[in-house]
Amino acid sequence: MRFGVPLMLLALTGCPGAFYFGEPDGGAGCGDRACPAGLVCSASATCVECTSSADCSTPMAMCLATSGRCVQCVGDADCGAGHFCEPVTHHCLQRCREDDECVSDRCAQTRTPAICVDCRGAGDCPAASGAPVCDPERGTCVRCASDAQCSGAGLRCDRITGTCRECVSAADCDGGACARDGHCLRAR
Repeated sequence: MRFGVPLMLLALTGCPGAFYFGEPDGGAGCGDRACPAGLVCSASATCVECTSSADCSTPMAMCLATSGRCVQCVGDADCGAGHFCEPVTHHCLQRCREDDECVSDRCAQTRTPAICVDCRGAGDCPAASGAPVCDPERGTCVRCASDAQCSGAGLRCDRITGTCRECVSAADCDGGACARDGHCLRAR
């Protein structure tokens, strides 16, 4: 019962984000117990989505070690024949020469390499769809392709998912961790 009053006060203050409780050392380092469920401790003592691909699952089954994020691919070898790994969003994209090679019947031939796309510009992504922006890297309708397209204080565009989130890495969380769903988990 010793924690009853402080926890009740915490609940009544309406603090944004969730909290996790770290090691007794005040969070100076993270061990398996310091990171919230679904996150792992990196070599830099930061809670991240992954440190190896074993921490990831389909469709984002590869670990991008430089960011500790699960992605679809980190290199062309992670993609099937006729596909390549786009280096900004880390998605496998299909190469093409003509529109009829694509399921969408749209080959963006002005790109190098030319890729199959769902959209070529903003006019191809209706606002009512909830994904009004044509991602210039992968030619897919998404919620955002830059931070400027996210409304709301402090929201960031996650280029991997094309969605607006509170965080895309632990660096966005004032010493806390960034959960897989993009909200900050603050250390207490």
